[in-house]
Amino acid sequence: MSLRHHAGPGPRRTIVATLAVLACLGGTLAGAGAAPAPAIATAPDPASPAPGTSRLLPAPAGGERAVRLLGGRLDEAAARNDLTATALVDLLTGDPTVRVDEHGRVLFRDVDPHRPEPAEAPDAAREAQALAAPFPDDQTFELHSLPGSRRTIYLDVDGGTVAGTAWNDASFPDGAVTGYDLDGDPSTFSAAERAVVQVVWQRVAEDFAPFDVDVTTEAPPPGRIDRSGEADQEYGTVAMITGDTRAHAAICGDPGCTGVAYLDVFDATRSHARYQPAWAFTAYYDDVASISETVSHEVGHNLSLSHDGYGTRDYYGGHGLWGPIMGSTGRPVVQWSQGSYAGATSTEDDLALIATHGLPLRADEAGADIATAAAAPPAGPAYVTTREDVDVFALGPCTGPVSVTGATALASPDLDLELSLLDASGATLATADPLVQSVQGRLTGMGATVSLPVSDEPLWVAVDGVGAGGWSTGYDDYGSLGSYVLSVVGACADSSEQPDPVPDPVEVTAPGAPVLDGVRPGRSGRPLTLAVRWTPSVDDGGSAVTGWRVTAQRLDRDGAVVRTSTGPLLSPERRRASLRLGAGRYRLAVTALNAQGASPLSAWSRVVRPR
Repeated sequence: MSLRHHAGPGPRRTIVATLAVLACLGGTLAGAGAAPAPAIATAPDPASPAPGTSRLLPAPAGGERAVRLLGGRLDEAAARNDLTATALVDLLTGDPTVRVDEHGRVLFRDVDPHRPEPAEAPDAAREAQALAAPFPDDQTFELHSLPGSRRTIYLDVDGGTVAGTAWNDASFPDGAVTGYDLDGDPSTFSAAERAVVQVVWQRVAEDFAPFDVDVTTEAPPPGRIDRSGEADQEYGTVAMITGDTRAHAAICGDPGCTGVAYLDVFDATRSHARYQPAWAFTAYYDDVASISETVSHEVGHNLSLSHDGYGTRDYYGGHGLWGPIMGSTGRPVVQWSQGSYAGATSTEDDLALIATHGLPLRADEAGADIATAAAAPPAGPAYVTTREDVDVFALGPCTGPVSVTGATALASPDLDLELSLLDASGATLATADPLVQSVQGRLTGMGATVSLPVSDEPLWVAVDGVGAGGWSTGYDDYGSLGSYVLSVVGACADSSEQPDPVPDPVEVTAPGAPVLDGVRPGRSGRPLTLAVRWTPSVDDGGSAVTGWRVTAQRLDRDGAVVRTSTGPLLSPERRRASLRLGAGRYRLAVTALNAQGASPLSAWSRVVRPR
């Protein structure tokens, strides 16, 4: 749906494509630096009835009126949505945001009367200027939560063409839509806009962290989104994040409308592309929280979820610090729900429905007891995926004071963490579950640190997602799921080794500079790449290398540095990397890292052009 921007805030590019064009190009779009991109432009699925002969209504409708207009075709409309007739009637008459389109498919038009008026919404531009981007600017359109997954949620922020879809059957003509825009210039992404995109991605990725799905800002090939049939197990959905007022007026209408999406189409085996995208409109609500919560909410509809309401309200706004994703919240803790709060209008099990409508759970990293524990804490993120999921990791024989910290997601964590230290019998020696609270607008207490002042035995750490205070004031452990990173401080050896009882004092420093072995252009084609190889220094500083970073400098024709960018942290066993870069002249260097810090840069490579 969009093209990735490779170097600095540059022009936004919009794809105008049809299936015929894609077929001529072998399924890709030609252009400098262009990645294959899914086109929302589609032709009717030949396996489905032609839209002109399968209409059940003259126009979209909701409520009692829709029930009356469907009349004797109510059962047919229900079957098209995999619902009973009673369930469809309940949806239409119980939630005014529900519509059926001309072909009887259910969609949600999310207009929340409890949101602030658009004029009173948070000042997104001011928020964005103060926002610290968690990643380098040039990684904004390359973010992935689970590369290699067969399911994809693509956050499309730079617009594209929507044509030949169900949206175009109603009030929205075939055509291009602009992307996310804060500064009035939709042709570029400023540093502030990129920071917003990065944090929105972090928050949405955390909401879907329990599941085997790649939440990404990088345009995937069409086949990663569309589903051709039951046997096709590689599919997903597009969340179109757009400030286009024309699209908003045609599809959403009311300024208070934040998103629109079809129900239960994520894993559809017929006409899958017809019901893309899910819309997150930013013309009136363009702050980080509004965008990310709208995206997760609308994708939730694609995954068959309806609304979490309260009493006569269609959306529950939450209580205390907590709110449900399928309500309308803005609370610091936003989680999936099964309607356990008082006055809930829906008790559907969000997590079970998501898992049976297209998103299986992630693989578990560790067992739940000493016997099935993982051999060591993971070097990177791990995940609590269900309320029953407890992860136990061996720390090995420990001496002296020991402390284990579990850090949850930086942006809007769903996981409220409890840590426990266990002995060889499985008995709990210490537990930490700090109070969750908001301090000057900042959520604290979702992570935890557990400590023992003295230890002289093998230890294990257990990680669990927990609730806070119960439903009268807080939440239980149902939706307390998501990512965490463990760090250990103390004298703990690998479980296969015994620590030296009297270790010799060693001065620990940053490692020596790596030796750059060579840089060469990548294989011909797109994207443009450079391949780099290196050898570790013989001097590790007395502490194992924990990772590597590759720095690239783009040079002008006179050899002056135009731009410097540093890649993500690479795992310590790596000795080579492939960098995706824009056209130009580059030189590369490598840095080693250990617990004490970063080494000096290696010697710079020769100047090379990527290919």
